[in-house]
Amino acid sequence: MTDILIVGAGPAGSSFAKFAAEKGFSVIIIDSGDTSTLWNKPCGNGLVERAIENTGLRPPSGKELYIKTDFVKLSPPAYNFQIKLLGGIYVINRNEFGKRILGEATSAGARFLKKTTFTKVIIENGRVVGIKARHDRKMIELRARLVVDASGFSSRVKSQLPKDWAVSENPKVNWLCYRGIVNVQTMGDLNSVYMYLDSELSPKGYWWYFPQGKSQANIGLGVLPENSKDLVKNYEKLKSLLPITGIVHEAGAPIPMSRPPLSLVGPGILVLGDAAPTIDPVTGEGIGPSIEAAYLAASKLKNIQEAEWTFEALWSMNEYMRDVGSQMASMDVVKEVLWQVDKDRIQKILSLFKNRKSMLKIPFNPLALKILFKMRQIRRHYQKYPKTPDGLTKWTKKLEKLYSSLSF
Repeated sequence: MTDILIVGAGPAGSSFAKFAAEKGFSVIIIDSGDTSTLWNKPCGNGLVERAIENTGLRPPSGKELYIKTDFVKLSPPAYNFQIKLLGGIYVINRNEFGKRILGEATSAGARFLKKTTFTKVIIENGRVVGIKARHDRKMIELRARLVVDASGFSSRVKSQLPKDWAVSENPKVNWLCYRGIVNVQTMGDLNSVYMYLDSELSPKGYWWYFPQGKSQANIGLGVLPENSKDLVKNYEKLKSLLPITGIVHEAGAPIPMSRPPLSLVGPGILVLGDAAPTIDPVTGEGIGPSIEAAYLAASKLKNIQEAEWTFEALWSMNEYMRDVGSQMASMDVVKEVLWQVDKDRIQKILSLFKNRKSMLKIPFNPLALKILFKMRQIRRHYQKYPKTPDGLTKWTKKLEKLYSSLSF
């Protein structure tokens, strides 16, 4: 029996494999693809610098990195301004960076089973103890002290768990996105990423333009499923607005756009990445939060091992909720604002954050004050996330009450 079995070698799974193997734990990580398809989900490929700083990962460099910027140029309808981020953003080559992270995991002792497809979770005596999978045209059974579902949006392991386990909660909101890697003529500032709040092309979402050097860009848009019937048509309209000279690759994908889940753990199981989800519910950026969630969870492994892998010990992996999760939860308030408030009021609110001088006006704007108050309320509630499973029911009831008051 291995210590840790991970389903999915994306950002969350690869990172957790690396962190756990480097601590001396035996690790098996499986994926239905191989190294040529690692981290291949269609998205904007942004990685927040905070995740690198907080986890000690070596920053993307060389062929892993397209650009690094400290600026987001945000364009709501009829309005344009630049935001300097508290931390920068790397626009990465997902596959190259992913191969490096997985390589560091295997160098530390993790075993990678490529082209291995999860089929069934094994639960015995109320606890996850392993999985069944198809490998090399044969069915195999793998058992572990801890199973990690990092299978992405499909959450293949989690979806088979008992529905009364808190960890089995499904995301409240999902997005559908369509993304293209395109060749372009030079457009704008090559050292900034662009996000456009456009109610026509991407209602209750946004479209993006992330430079990948002088002649290539990552473009795409994300919308709610209810607005998805025009997704591809609007993507084609988006392409017509840009100086595109050729198409490298185009694909779509679902993304969970929800607050952090009620729990990352259940008896014998940890859920990370889009499967959880551990994601920014405004931008959809999931690489950074997933790496941070993996790092925080791995930091508890020694104590969990000493406690013989009990559910109560695994609960400490929910440290993410009080840390990065509380930040992501506060951003969920921003998402609600963008969905509930008309574009004119959004423009006025965003204009307050243009520079230090404009921010002096925030105390005189009731809506801005309400947004900041609600963000603080939700964040503080997550920072008080219960340290034992017994406190979850009471905590959840208060969370539901806070969300019922998110009316703008």
